[in-house]
Amino acid sequence: MCIRDRDKASGKISWDIIHPQYQGKSLGAQLLKYRIEILKSIDGIQKITVRTSQLAYKFYEKQGFTLKEIQRDYWAKGFDMYSMEYNGH
Repeated sequence: MCIRDRDKASGKISWDIIHPQYQGKSLGAQLLKYRIEILKSIDGIQKITVRTSQLAYKFYEKQGFTLKEIQRDYWAKGFDMYSMEYNGH
C-alpha cells in the first residue's frame, strides 16, 4: 500500500509482505520500486517514509531508505518500530 499523508507532502509505504516461498526473487524490491515511482509522480510529495521493524529494515536500507528513529516495543514486546525515509539511489 502507498498513501499520501495528511500533510499532503509525505508519501507513506506500508505492508510490503511477500509470501516466504517467493522471497529472495526480487519481487518485494520490484513492488517497492513501483510504489515509490507512483508516489514520486504525485504532485507535492516531498518525502517518502516507511515504518517497519528490526526484522525488515535492512531490506528498506538496501532500497535507499535511511533510518531516522527507533521506538522499542512499539508494535509489541520485542518488536521495535524503525522509522525510515527514502533518499533514492
